[in-house]
Amino acid sequence: MSIALRTALLALTASVVISGTAQAGNHGGIKNFSFTAQDSVLGNPLTFVFVPRKGKYHFDRIDGGPIKLRLKGEKIRRARITSYEIYIRKPLAGGKPSAGGKLLASNGSQEGSWKKLDRRLSVGSRQTLKDYEAEALKLCRQHGAPNERVVKSLGVRFYGVMSSKGKNYNVSLDSPATRGGQVEARAKVVCMPEPFNVKDVKLSIKRNGSMTSCPAQITLRAQFKANKAGKFTFRLFRGDGAFRDIDMTANSSGHATYTRKYSFNKTTHRKYLAAVKGGAQASSQWTPMSVNCSQPVGGGALTTAPRPNLD
Repeated sequence: MSIALRTALLALTASVVISGTAQAGNHGGIKNFSFTAQDSVLGNPLTFVFVPRKGKYHFDRIDGGPIKLRLKGEKIRRARITSYEIYIRKPLAGGKPSAGGKLLASNGSQEGSWKKLDRRLSVGSRQTLKDYEAEALKLCRQHGAPNERVVKSLGVRFYGVMSSKGKNYNVSLDSPATRGGQVEARAKVVCMPEPFNVKDVKLSIKRNGSMTSCPAQITLRAQFKANKAGKFTFRLFRGDGAFRDIDMTANSSGHATYTRKYSFNKTTHRKYLAAVKGGAQASSQWTPMSVNCSQPVGGGALTTAPRPNLD
């Protein structure tokens, strides 16, 4: 073999080796990648519920859900999927995406080796959704109404990513070594109306007409103040244990008045108390009805008298 031919063959061999080394790098490849969120389970999406207390909305509970996330992908040829991470993103800031987020799931510090990866995750705890709870509270403070139930919508954003390694010859845009995607699940925000509450009860007893002669005409009046219009029931107690339940309706300004008239032909001593039924509702003090055919009705409250049990 001539020197010229030998030189040409060596040059061709070197060219092949160099070209092969340049192409066969440590590349991975991922196909059939997807990252999805199911935000409604049986038509019942994750819901932040807020209730008003003393004029301000406060977190009450999370209903519905959870949000179900799924991260999927397959390796290409000689690659292996080696890692994955799922994050919950920060809420939008001024309508624009914000940086940062909280890691919800990953393979940890140990590198994996998967042909296929199918990772599912449910999100529904208050701790995980703390940043979005704060955004939901803002919606209630902006749009909530004391007399109606207001429902708003809130997007909850997540990011999923997986990476691969392997000696594949090419990495194209269709099968990159790392794939990632962002999804947004829709959550509901429910701003509950202020619950009806009777805040104050005043009970008065007044003698009409003659202050000394009988028959004595007595008017008992119970005045109620509620936080808004609504129906309620109160119990009128007499000091000897007798009582009656009376249905009432507070008007648009929250006021209601009950009046009952009595007529006595002889000296009578009683006391009355008015108490609204249901929970920690208001009640009056014990108020005396002292009828003496030679004296006017007494006034004031008997604060030392025992109060009845309304249960």
